[in-house]
Amino acid sequence: RLFWPDGARRAALRHVRLAPIAARAPAAAPVATPVGAQAAVRGAVLNVGCGDSTLSEDLWDAGYAQVTGVDIEERCIAAARARTADKPGLQWHTLDLAASTGLPAELGSFALALDKGTLDALVCAGDEAACRAVWNVRHALRPGGVLVVVTLHRDGKVARFLNAHALGFTRVDAHLLSVPSAFDGQVLVCALAGDILNSDGNTISSPLASYAEYRAEVAG
Repeated sequence: RLFWPDGARRAALRHVRLAPIAARAPAAAPVATPVGAQAAVRGAVLNVGCGDSTLSEDLWDAGYAQVTGVDIEERCIAAARARTADKPGLQWHTLDLAASTGLPAELGSFALALDKGTLDALVCAGDEAACRAVWNVRHALRPGGVLVVVTLHRDGKVARFLNAHALGFTRVDAHLLSVPSAFDGQVLVCALAGDILNSDGNTISSPLASYAEYRAEVAG
């Protein structure tokens, strides 16, 4: 299990609301177009390290029709399943994102992935854990997908895992974040290019770097 080195950092993140942040993610416009609470928003969302927060429910209430929460703690997932039995479209999986490279196929792919503090915790366990988690989430994104990471680090400790060219993000935008505590952080918005079509209208698949190449770039 991974533990936060400073409980105040985790408390500070409770003040960060990711639903409105997600709505401003530039490449996620087809997913996060503001809609009424009863409307369905197209595009699946991955809540990374959902814990016992209500973020997934908040997104569902805001109109995100398909939201999947993953966390390493079975008790959190079991509680979430029981709490949201009446909300179709919410899915929950016990998953250690840093255990290996590759995610279960049944998770599917996502237009938007949200992380509020999980990567902050993983960097405390070392580069390998953080690299595996970022790699797995990146490869769960669809073409044109967006990863939004809320971090309390402005020193590049988290950003360096996202800026690697091997991940294939076309943009990584950093927005300053102030929370009501002694800690200030960033919202990192990482965007993938959409599908590229050739003259015949067929999708061109660009070869992706290997995990070894990504790991070496981060280490370099």
